[in-house]
Amino acid sequence: MQSYESEYENGESNVEKKIVLYNEYWKQSGEDFKVTFVMPTKMRVAHFLSKIEERFPYRRFMFTDEESYRTNI
Repeated sequence: MQSYESEYENGESNVEKKIVLYNEYWKQSGEDFKVTFVMPTKMRVAHFLSKIEERFPYRRFMFTDEESYRTNI
């Protein structure tokens, strides 16, 4: 999923809301899955991860940048 942080509400971006919803789905279904978020740059990935690492310490969410995604996937 290509994602840009936007639509902030109470200091939480739309990407953070998606992570919360995916996590709630996992809690209810017990289904194992992974979600890859593609962000514009490596700097944005690093910034976002530093922002959420304590709140969402889950291995089901992966992040990459557009250039790496195009080159490696």
